[in-house]
Amino acid sequence: MNAVNDLMQGDIYILWNDIVEAIKREYLSDQQSYPWILGFSGGKDSTVVAHAVFDALLSLPPAKRTREVHVVSNDTLVESPLVVAHLIRSQEALRNAAKSWGLPVTVATTQPPIDKTFWTLLIGKGYPSPNQTMRWCTDRLKIGPTSQYILDKVCTQGAAIILLGVR
Repeated sequence: MNAVNDLMQGDIYILWNDIVEAIKREYLSDQQSYPWILGFSGGKDSTVVAHAVFDALLSLPPAKRTREVHVVSNDTLVESPLVVAHLIRSQEALRNAAKSWGLPVTVATTQPPIDKTFWTLLIGKGYPSPNQTMRWCTDRLKIGPTSQYILDKVCTQGAAIILLGVR
């Protein structure tokens, strides 16, 4: 059984290194130098992507860490306080790690404008409750604020690369 576990762990190690190498190649690409926007929720998927990006950056010499990486989270203003607290702790850990390791990483949180918050739209403007066919909340609470962040912070580059962890 140990031989099987060792083989699986070896395969996982090789797979992880392949992923980090692919991220490094893209980061160093001379085809474009657009900033990266890493969508970060604090969940498993986005945390793995953040870890892989940090590993890739750390494996590069400081002089080659020239592309901006923005780790952007959305505060929808309707999450559980436990979820919000976890996100804040995770963001602070990322922020501190980036600073101490000298990585070109900015950690930011977006929120919808007051006229597009969940409660303003649901109660104030009479939107129906979100459901499988009418998911207006994703666009207004997450996509819109992140798009505005991109326009405000990185639009001078002409474009951005979006990194998402999706199961």
